[in-house]
Amino acid sequence: MKSKRVVILFSRLSDYMLNMFELWCSQENVSLTVLKKSPDKKEAPFEFNLSHKNIDFFDEDKLDRQEILDLVNLINPDIIICSGWSNSKYNAVISKHYANTKCILTMDNQWHGTLKQYLGTLYSRLFIVSRFDKIWVPGKPQKKFALKLGFKEKDIMEGWYVANESKFKSTRKKIRHEFIYAGRYVDYKGVNEMWEAFIKLQENEPNDWVLTCIGTGPLFEKRKKHPQIKHLGFLQPIDLQRYTEKGGVFVLPSHFEPWGVVVHEFALSGYPLIISESVGAASQFVSRNNGIIFKTKNEEDLYGAMKKIVNKTDEQLLEMGAFSQTLAGTISSNNWINNMNNLINS
Repeated sequence: MKSKRVVILFSRLSDYMLNMFELWCSQENVSLTVLKKSPDKKEAPFEFNLSHKNIDFFDEDKLDRQEILDLVNLINPDIIICSGWSNSKYNAVISKHYANTKCILTMDNQWHGTLKQYLGTLYSRLFIVSRFDKIWVPGKPQKKFALKLGFKEKDIMEGWYVANESKFKSTRKKIRHEFIYAGRYVDYKGVNEMWEAFIKLQENEPNDWVLTCIGTGPLFEKRKKHPQIKHLGFLQPIDLQRYTEKGGVFVLPSHFEPWGVVVHEFALSGYPLIISESVGAASQFVSRNNGIIFKTKNEEDLYGAMKKIVNKTDEQLLEMGAFSQTLAGTISSNNWINNMNNLINS
């Protein structure tokens, strides 16, 4: 049987999406072409092995509009999956092919009800929805936006982002007194409030907990120094996995986070979670049974969440971590592959 040809017009490649592409192509008779942006060497210097017999990768920013159009024409795909609608080169591909090729839109934006978004919904109903057969989003916050854009409920799929289950699923039966942050060192990630909240906790209620921060970015040189705060710098996914095996409590204080696959990763690893209300993935992976959702940009609320965790017993924290793993199973690679196969076969 002739293999199905799929083109994915992507943004920046990540370990978890690469894992899904490779997993799918290893199981199905498909030929996949992925256009992507070149890696961000400053803030996210990921190193990927891009050798797979059924996947071809191209750096979108090294090709002009016509070269991309020629490439897609040559492939003559059965399906085109496009990340968002802000890339003019990708838009040109969709404009040329949507009439005769199944086109799927993906996005991770949350609905905030801003003027820009309201204008976007008008534009979408005129120029976007008619060009795509379906939209594939991470979860409920994005589904709400997709409905506003004019997509019908039957044409909205969830679970576009899936953490690498083989790397992060854990059977660990111990907890460490360690808060862990993994992300970029930038203002909108809320790292300054996190550092101050943790230092206040140590001043008001001295304890044996530490705060470990993993990542890099513009604020790394201005990082807060404290005897119980550790800064490990950027870790490749395999090294992050080795670290998560040790156990602790994950903290993500972002001011803005459309989804946040890192929440799924730490939930799979059996971590209790402290997540700001701005993180999209909190809607899927955080409940009162496994974590705390605190008010965005609110240092006092984050301090209170850390205090509650410190005052829990190790047994309580292990129970919370087990429930995190239960919620982590609500999005899976099997569901992703089933969605992709349904697109191909429908």
